[in-house]
Amino acid sequence: LTVDILDGGDGYENQFEVPSVTIQGDALKISDEWLVTITITDSLNNSITVTTTVENEAYTLSGVDLSSLAEGPLTVISVVSDIYGNNLNAVDTTIKDTLATVNVNFDGGGDEYLNQDEIATTRLEGTIENIEDGQRIQVTVTDSLGAVINLETVVTGGSWSLDDVDLSGLSEGTLTVVAESIDIAGNPATSENTIIKDTLASVTVDVDDGGDGYLNIEERQSVTLSGQVSDVENGQTVSVTVQDSSGVMLSFNAVVVDGMWQVEGANLSTLADGALTVSASVNDV
Repeated sequence: LTVDILDGGDGYENQFEVPSVTIQGDALKISDEWLVTITITDSLNNSITVTTTVENEAYTLSGVDLSSLAEGPLTVISVVSDIYGNNLNAVDTTIKDTLATVNVNFDGGGDEYLNQDEIATTRLEGTIENIEDGQRIQVTVTDSLGAVINLETVVTGGSWSLDDVDLSGLSEGTLTVVAESIDIAGNPATSENTIIKDTLASVTVDVDDGGDGYLNIEERQSVTLSGQVSDVENGQTVSVTVQDSSGVMLSFNAVVVDGMWQVEGANLSTLADGALTVSASVNDV
């Protein structure tokens, strides 16, 4: 008597195979219609018992559902009893492995955006459960126009990572990253995440000097500084500095409102006569 639990030849029953397993064997010199009792037992001593009959010195039982058994080793015992009560036994083993999980994250520096400093050296990373070290992780990053960057790494110590990934060639807006893997039993795992590529931000600055390029003794006591921004959200702070030729500097703050910013009544009378340099800077979200 022999028994063989079919597992595709890899020694594992994966999530696709477990609901419908075939068990078969030879029953040499055993008469047709004799009962074959098959018991499948997991590592927690849970078991399933099924029966079939001998036909032409062989037996086959299809569609055995092992879903209720625990993950891990399974022992299959096939038994035939003759009319005298003598038992013939055969044993086979396999491993139930139906679990595989992967996740994926962008390192956006604590927010949901990749800015102009981050976009060329992005870190992609994730954790793994029930997937063995050395298994491949295939990663794709897709922009809103369908352009794709393909990457690959391997599982190491229950995690994976890709450093210094250059995403600068992708379009502004939502980026979608998908990580896919498969364990040695053939169980696939996939995960998806998104982040926003936002690398565009600009600001202009203008000094209201009456159009002549000079601030006279009256104008310099109450100057309007203003400008425009693009790709910068309302409420963001614009930092403004005015520096004279001696290096003395005055600082002001404004807030972006509908693509504009303005500082009114700036008193520049303490600065030295001569050229003044006005600078404005702002960060988007």
